[in-house]
Amino acid sequence: MTIRVATTEDAAELGKMHVASWKETYAGMLPDAMLSALSVERRTAMWDRILREPEKADSTVVHLVEHQSQVVGFGSRRSQRDESGKRPNCPT
Repeated sequence: MTIRVATTEDAAELGKMHVASWKETYAGMLPDAMLSALSVERRTAMWDRILREPEKADSTVVHLVEHQSQVVGFGSRRSQRDESGKRPNCPT
């Protein structure tokens, strides 16, 4: 397995994985209509925007996990938005 920083070329894969993970994780917890309305195209566009302009997305960084050249997971982090949630001496 490898972990790497996502690039704009990964936006479509992120969009598919994001929607699939929400549908699997939140089935039975969120309304079916909400999950059915999730759009791979909209999520792909969202990730593309974030990856193209991270400074406009609160410095979001996205990492992908790959196994045999296939994306099997992802995670993202961004700057803390709420000042009360920041820890002293902790970089954002």
